[in-house]
Amino acid sequence: MPTLTITTDVVKMRIRRALSAALRSPCSYLVAAAMLGYGIFATYEYNRLGSEVGAVDLGIFYQTVQGWAFHGDPYVAIKGFSQLGDHFTPAWALLAPLLWIYNSPYMLVLAQVVLLSLSGIPVYIAVRRMFGTLRSVGVTAAYLASSGIEHAIAFPVHEVMFATPIIAWALERMLAGRWTQATILMCSLCLVKEDLNLMTAAFAVLALLNRKWRHAAFLAVWGVALYLITVKILIPDFSPQGYTYLGQYTTTLHASNSVQLFLQIIEHPRHTLHLLISNDTKRQLWYLLFAPVACLALASPICLLAVPELFSRLLSSDSSLWSSHYHYDAPLMPIIFIAAVDALPRLCSIVELYTDARRAKETVRWASAGFVLVTLAMTLHLAKQLPLGQWLRKPTTYEASEAWNANLRKAITAVPSGVTVETTNRVAVPLLTRDTITVTADNPSGTWAVFDLTAMGGRTNPNDVAYVVEMRHEGWDLVRQDGSIVVLHYEGGRTDEASAR
Repeated sequence: MPTLTITTDVVKMRIRRALSAALRSPCSYLVAAAMLGYGIFATYEYNRLGSEVGAVDLGIFYQTVQGWAFHGDPYVAIKGFSQLGDHFTPAWALLAPLLWIYNSPYMLVLAQVVLLSLSGIPVYIAVRRMFGTLRSVGVTAAYLASSGIEHAIAFPVHEVMFATPIIAWALERMLAGRWTQATILMCSLCLVKEDLNLMTAAFAVLALLNRKWRHAAFLAVWGVALYLITVKILIPDFSPQGYTYLGQYTTTLHASNSVQLFLQIIEHPRHTLHLLISNDTKRQLWYLLFAPVACLALASPICLLAVPELFSRLLSSDSSLWSSHYHYDAPLMPIIFIAAVDALPRLCSIVELYTDARRAKETVRWASAGFVLVTLAMTLHLAKQLPLGQWLRKPTTYEASEAWNANLRKAITAVPSGVTVETTNRVAVPLLTRDTITVTADNPSGTWAVFDLTAMGGRTNPNDVAYVVEMRHEGWDLVRQDGSIVVLHYEGGRTDEASAR
């Protein structure tokens, strides 16, 4: 018993010390401010059903977590199959307890705000270790206000919420010399998304450069093997369509599988480089990613981690992947900011070749101060065109009109609870907790339908009102219409609602 008492006292003492240190650290207040600011913004957008709040992707991931929480199976009615057959993300099961507390998509929105804000902690620790507290505050503030973080928050929910803090902590552990911990963290990305396994393999290059031979071998084998297993076996096993995303490279690189894609990149380097900067959207992406850190990230080998993600996006024929407007940049932010900080001593070491060590140390001190000022200045310069700045200047950018919201709330009162409802993208969210939602553009089913006639089909078939006319001819009754929102019901005598249409 005395031993247990001593152990408990030690644990309590360490907890008190940790809490005391956290309260004294400016990082805690930066992260808390990010959570508060982004939380208010995300709540506003969610409550007012902004343009990004819809079945894609909030509805998809809510059904995923709901499946994990209450059925042990992440089946997504919107897709018509398990979420593991779309992107392999078992990490969504971690959020299941949130729905046990309060069953609402809003819990996922808040979870993303918290996780992305917390990713600032490893960035702060890494910078503080190199340059001290004051400079780490500046860099962390710029990181938390960066384009990638803000656009991810504006896109209510995505698996980037898991990837971003994991990558940030892995890099912090690597710079601290804790290679085993860093390796474990990078390997855990296999639970977040299949293509992040390639980033794990890229981490092997950093291990090689630091002469961590065993870590490098393990990372390379794990990353490549898990990518192939996931893409070739696991995802096709859960999806009737198989892994379809490699089809994005048939028109750009004439590749339909991973091997062909890799060979085309190697055999045609000029064409590959051209595709990376082939239009204004791609060039704007490069600017938003690297201008805030004065392109210093490119001078660090850490930046190699960004290659798989950037190449997979910019070489794709899917134009939405080229844009910084969505959530795709978030996992790149810790890489770019930490790489920029890592590059400073490397560049300043050149000075040491021509002068004494004291002069070189002074150069690093002044260079790091200048870097922080430039980064903060660029962040402020870009702020007005990023989501938070746009929202503060014009809140209606991230909300649907009051009339539209009122019409939707009135219209869905005609739909009973516990039924399967076919919807368009933006009208789905208020129905998610009470009904089984499917979407016209993906997997239409159900004997009830709620559509916004101004945005039919979600991501496809905009303004295709003819679809509704066709449904009326098939026997669907118009229950009510409020503005552009229509509610339809099918009296076909079917016992299995999910088999409708």
